[in-house]
Amino acid sequence: MKIKQLLFGCILVCLFSSCEQKNIDSEIERLQILENELTKNISEKNIEHAKLICIQMKWEYVATTVGADAKCKKLAEIWDDKRRNYLKIIGLDPNEILGEKPKTKTKTLEERFLNSE
Repeated sequence: MKIKQLLFGCILVCLFSSCEQKNIDSEIERLQILENELTKNISEKNIEHAKLICIQMKWEYVATTVGADAKCKKLAEIWDDKRRNYLKIIGLDPNEILGEKPKTKTKTLEERFLNSE
């Protein structure tokens, strides 16, 4: 009986993680479409529209599993850097439009020690 429960649990985890990856892939696709539109607007010197697209290029998907959460946080950071760089390219200050970039918190030696236990 326990083997059946374990097998059922494994199947659920696999299905859930597969669904999570599809959602992450969809978010990446959405952002890539916006990025393509952005580069087109930059080349056409349509700065106001490019600025609006940069604002929309924020990572929005929130993961529900631990592994996907770490991946999403990294992707959110990558896309935030991209949109800040695009704003610089079009001659705008990203801090004025998006606010200051959040500082990554570095763990103290005590926090590292406590987490390793």
